[in-house]
Parts: sequence; structure tokens; C-alpha cells
Amino acid sequence: MKHFTFRLSGDEKQRLCDHAAHHNWSMAQQLRDWISQPVDADSLQYEQKTRPVPIFFDIETGPLPDEVLDLVEPVHEPPKTLKDPEKIRQAVADKARKWRDKAALSPLTGEVLAIGVRKEGETTFLLGPEVQILKDFWNVFLSSQPAEWVGHNSSAFDIPFLVKRSWFHAIKMPPRVMGFRGPNYEKFTDTMVAWGCGAYGPEGRISLDNFAKYLGVGQKNGSGEHFAELYKVNREEALEYLENDLILTEKIFNKIKGEII
Repeated sequence: MKHFTFRLSGDEKQRLCDHAAHHNWSMAQQLRDWISQPVDADSLQYEQKTRPVPIFFDIETGPLPDEVLDLVEPVHEPPKTLKDPEKIRQAVADKARKWRDKAALSPLTGEVLAIGVRKEGETTFLLGPEVQILKDFWNVFLSSQPAEWVGHNSSAFDIPFLVKRSWFHAIKMPPRVMGFRGPNYEKFTDTMVAWGCGAYGPEGRISLDNFAKYLGVGQKNGSGEHFAELYKVNREEALEYLENDLILTEKIFNKIKGEII
């Protein structure tokens, strides 16, 4: 987040106070009137405060083991209009498959498989059992402060997922990571939120791939939907995919920083 300090000279301050007192106006009203007048841009003085070092991060998740999912999977009901036993069986199977396909997206049915962290052009992967990954992440988070942690859709997915899985494992987290309304925006920046420019719903959302293509900085080299399967059979390729997402996020951030974020 950018902060600007607006400076007035001593003469300007005195002129502003005298004018407000003479016309019996409030200082707030006088300021509104004063700044609405045309001014010479070269005469404006402002100071941009230094922002912390950006650290780009992205998490990849997968479904919990089948034996765990078996315990929490809901009963899938077929449409009431179906009468044919085979069609009923197929409808129930389709619902079960779709439920399993989305298991990785919820902290109730999914777990963290890997976290990519990129700082000053260098990428680090946090791997291993989920408990160790989460502990390592929060340790890196704490040791890197002050820093600006940048992700794409991280406010709605990555950070809440990390927090909720940390709750599940009773892992201590840094204070004030989350508030009741979302992540602490003094510590986190979300490029999807930046894209929204204040809009919510469909107009405020854009995929990382589409954002990168829109800005002409690259494109994704795979789909996170298949990360868990790829991670099992070709870990190197899976991590290349994760690193590419980090690089795209970094390029997007560098392209738009200063205007919105």
C-alpha cells in the first residue's frame, strides 16, 4: 500500500488559517475548497514512503486420504425425477466424483501439499508433511518481517486455507494474520483484489492466467486442478508449475504496483 505525505509551506499554512478564520469556515471546508482549485503540478510536494520488500507466495493443495474422505463424505441423493435404477446409480456416482474432485479446495477435505515462496528472484519450496510445511511457512513469515506478502486470490483462498489447516493441527501462528473481515492488509497484498478495483462478484475476479495474458507478461503452464496427481508422478514438473505461478504473480505485481497497490 502506498502512503503519501502532503506538505504545505509555513506561508501556505498561515494563509489557509487566516482565510478560514476570516470567512468563519471550518478548516475541513476550507481544505476542500482549496484543493479543488487548479494548481501547478510542479509546485506540489509529496513524499512516498518506503514499502517493504515483496515476497510472492502460492500454495498447492490436494485431497485428504481416501480413508479420511470416506468418513466425511455426505450422502449423495439422485434427482427425484429419475426412476431407472441404472440412471440413479450413475447420478449418485457423478455427484460423488464431483465432490471428490473438489475436495482439495476446502480445508475440511483438503491439505497443503506445497508452498512456493519467491523473494528477490529466488524461489524456495516448502515441502514435506503438512504439519512441517505449515510450521516452516509461519517461521519464514515471522523471520521475514517487515515484508509485503503478495499472492493471487490469496485473500479468499491461500491465507484462509493456511490459517484453518493450522487451527486443525493446533499450530501457533503469528498474531494479527487474520481479522474477522479477512487477511491483515498491512502484511498481505492480493493481485486479484487489485484487479477488482473495489468491485466484488464476477467483475472483481480474474484468473492468474487471464491477468498475465492481459498484461502481456506470460501465461500458466498447467492447471492447479491436476497438481496433486502430477505431484505424485512427476514432482519436478509439478514444482515447475508452481514456480511459474509465482513468477507470473511477481510480473503482474511489478506491472501494476503504484496505481492500485
